[in-house]
Amino acid sequence: MHGYLACIFLMTGFLSLSTVALAQDRVGASEELALENQSGNDPASGETAKLSLAVLSGEALFPSASSVLTDSGVATINLLIDDLGKYAEILSVRIVGHTDSDGTAAYNRYLSEQRALYLAALFSKRLPSISVVSFGAGETQPIATNTTQAGRKTNRRVEIQVLATGIAP
Repeated sequence: MHGYLACIFLMTGFLSLSTVALAQDRVGASEELALENQSGNDPASGETAKLSLAVLSGEALFPSASSVLTDSGVATINLLIDDLGKYAEILSVRIVGHTDSDGTAAYNRYLSEQRALYLAALFSKRLPSISVVSFGAGETQPIATNTTQAGRKTNRRVEIQVLATGIAP
């Protein structure tokens, strides 16, 4: 799995191979990182804008029922933020927290919002000139079944979307 993940990150240009290896080492072998890219033209500048999406397991970042990052979660997020320096311009960052369906819908919405806000504060502190928005989707956008332990684990995640242009010289 590690080789496959490294290939995804290298193809999209979001993270370097060394960043992927460090992130994998810090969050553990069971952690799954996924990344997708989309490109389009930025009407304001005429440059091609790239949307990168990092999906990180909530369990690897946060203790159960907590919105405060673990030490390995802090390290992983710092690696992601450090690697954003390669872009010529970061237009925006959008952070979405998700939960499984265990617990009440209201609590899950609250927890996902708090986790997204915590990460948004870290991004804003490190990248003060960048627009960072966050929200919590709670249990409303599952990507797997909530009837199995594996499915619930998959649904506990944070998505970080970065819209950026070019590679810095």
